[in-house]
Amino acid sequence: MAQIVFNERRSVLDCIVRNTSSVGACLQIDGVVEIPDRFVLRMTSDQHQFSCEVKWRRGDRVGVHFRS
Repeated sequence: MAQIVFNERRSVLDCIVRNTSSVGACLQIDGVVEIPDRFVLRMTSDQHQFSCEVKWRRGDRVGVHFRS
């Protein structure tokens, strides 16, 4: 489980991390929710955070690239 954090940390959406690599991840989001092209992904298990950029969107899934 993870959270998508955006809007200067005023907006938070729960998501499921379907797979991850050293450069990005595939996220599943419940419902039809618009998320911005750039956001912070916060892992709920350890609070680790990644700056992300959306690379693709398909239905309830979003592919992101971790930005440095």
